[in-house]
Amino acid sequence: MIDAVLDTVARRSPVIFENDVIVKVLYDGGDIAPIVEAALFNTKSLIEYAYLIGDNGLVYVSSDLMGVRGDKVYLSYKKCSTCIGLFHTHPIPLPIPTPSDALNAATRNSMIECIGSLINYEPVIICMKPKRSWKVIAHRLEDFSKIIEEYTTMYAPVIVDDYIAMAPYPSPKNAWRIISEFREYFKDLLDIDINLFK
Repeated sequence: MIDAVLDTVARRSPVIFENDVIVKVLYDGGDIAPIVEAALFNTKSLIEYAYLIGDNGLVYVSSDLMGVRGDKVYLSYKKCSTCIGLFHTHPIPLPIPTPSDALNAATRNSMIECIGSLINYEPVIICMKPKRSWKVIAHRLEDFSKIIEEYTTMYAPVIVDDYIAMAPYPSPKNAWRIISEFREYFKDLLDIDINLFK
């Protein structure tokens, strides 16, 4: 099941660029054509999937580029009387929540949130149960983004609306460093369970 859910990422690894290449393109007149080509490719490959967590296991709800439709997830969740949370994938090697993930969990009043991604082609799923409000967690995640930036030296360009965004794409070693920092940083706000499937 885990392999099937996360398999899409393994089949189409995105094109990534070192930070210095991106900086050169943005600020020093480097060739932007490879970045645009990569963004077009990545837009087809960096898809996120969402599943409700209920008594009958996982139920597929939505998928989209670098995120899922929050309105569709919310409406599906409200119709499910036995659902306790959401499992979704991240198409980058970083299975930790974004601030919007936490705010969406707050809107649904979710009891548990799980995020899965591949790190070095091995499935990793982190499940979290809040000790305090998801809104408080969302604010703390805004601060935590600085730590993610410290450990990220590679980025995957994607086309979001009508511009190119740079999705952080940490190396496996740095992804595990970020996860370790995440666990420590949020130990007062979340019960965190980290699962690696080899």
